[in-house]
Amino acid sequence: MGSKTSLVGKFLVYAGFIAAFIFVYGSLEPASQAAIDGVPYFDGSTNVHRTNENLGIENGEITMGGWVRVTTQPALNSISHLFLKGSSVGNIVYRTKYRDSGGTKQLQFGRSRLGLGDDYATIDYTLQTNQWYYITYLYNGNAQHGFVNGVEIGSGVSTGNGSSGAQNCVTVGADSACAGAGDYLTGNMADFVVYNVALSTSTSRIQNLMTQRPPDNDNGLVLFWQMKEGVGPGFFDVVQGKDSNGGNGAITWQPEHPHATYYNE
Repeated sequence: MGSKTSLVGKFLVYAGFIAAFIFVYGSLEPASQAAIDGVPYFDGSTNVHRTNENLGIENGEITMGGWVRVTTQPALNSISHLFLKGSSVGNIVYRTKYRDSGGTKQLQFGRSRLGLGDDYATIDYTLQTNQWYYITYLYNGNAQHGFVNGVEIGSGVSTGNGSSGAQNCVTVGADSACAGAGDYLTGNMADFVVYNVALSTSTSRIQNLMTQRPPDNDNGLVLFWQMKEGVGPGFFDVVQGKDSNGGNGAITWQPEHPHATYYNE
C-alpha cells in the first residue's frame, strides 16, 4: 500500500510540474505556442514579399538577416534569392543568395552597383534540406560579411556607386528588383530584421539575433517582420509599420517556428 501511495505521490508531483511548465510557457512544444501562429512557406514560383521603402539606408551601412529553411534545393545552375535591399541613392542593391554552380551549392553575399558591376563574397556552402539556419548579411561601408548561425563564413571588399536603375525596397523570397520577380526560394523564413547600421562583426552580437528577440527600439533596427501571423497575405512590421505588400500568390502558413521562445508573450 505504501509503495502505491508513493508512486501516486510521485505522479502527482510530476503532473504538477508539467502543468506549471505549460502554464508558464504555453506548451511543451515551443512551435505550438499560442503566440506562434505559423511561418510562411515560399513555393518556389510565385511567393515574394516586399516593401518599397528605403528605411534610411542610402548606400551605407546595413545589417539584415533571418531564419531560413530550404525545403527544395536549387536546381543545377539556378539561384534562390533569400533577401535583398535596394537603394536609389547610389543605385545599390544588397543581396543574399543561395545557388547551385555546376553542382556545387554556394551562399553569396553581394553588393550590386547597378549599371557598373557586382561585388560578391561567394562561399561553397550547403544548406541542408529541411534544416533551419540563421543567415546574416552585413555591410560596413567598405566590406560585406556573411554569417551562418552567428559564425562568419566569408567577406569581400565593395565600394563605390552604381550608375542607374536601383529602387528603394526590401524583398524576401525572390529577386524582385522591387517590381517583377525571379529566382524564387522554395522553403521557409522567419524573424527577418533590417538595421541601418553595421552591427559588430563580433559573433556574440550576431548570435544574439538567434537567441533573443531584438527590442523594438534596438539601436538601428528599422524593420522586423516576425513572420508568425499564421493568416493573411503579408507580414507585419513591429518597428515602423512597414508591412510587406502581400507579394504574389497566397501564403501557405505552416505551424512551426525555428525559435518560438522569442514569443513567450
